[in-house]
Amino acid sequence: MARLIEAYSNSPISDEFDLYVIGEPNGLAGKIARQHPGVNFLTAVKDDQLRWLYEHATAFIFPSLDEGFGLPIIEAAYFGIPIAASDIAPFREVGVASQYFNPENIESIKLAMERLVDKSPEGGVPYDASKLRSWTAVVSHLRNRILTELKESS
Repeated sequence: MARLIEAYSNSPISDEFDLYVIGEPNGLAGKIARQHPGVNFLTAVKDDQLRWLYEHATAFIFPSLDEGFGLPIIEAAYFGIPIAASDIAPFREVGVASQYFNPENIESIKLAMERLVDKSPEGGVPYDASKLRSWTAVVSHLRNRILTELKESS
């Protein structure tokens, strides 16, 4: 999270967009965030508030070093938000991000964020959310992605 905040703060997008983090501003990330205007931590977010945030988001960034699945990525895709995610196997398997980045590299995160809001063809192309309109569709999508990955690796 600290690297995400640093990447955001070192980017010109911080002049145009605010960064909203769902969760507690603890540890190093909280300390760094207090030094950077435009970084907002939101705690105890209710479902209707979270829906509003998804509906009004320009982009969704999911920095994680080790994630088992990543339901927020599916939620963001459901709302048709362009997604940048850590380049880790579970996120690649989900396959809904338009940008992947090295979560340990501030410059990599910064470039992914900038591409998301760039609106260029290689930038912030949202996943076709119509494919995720039900839990059955989500499971089907994930199953197909896993089968494709298995075929390609064998």
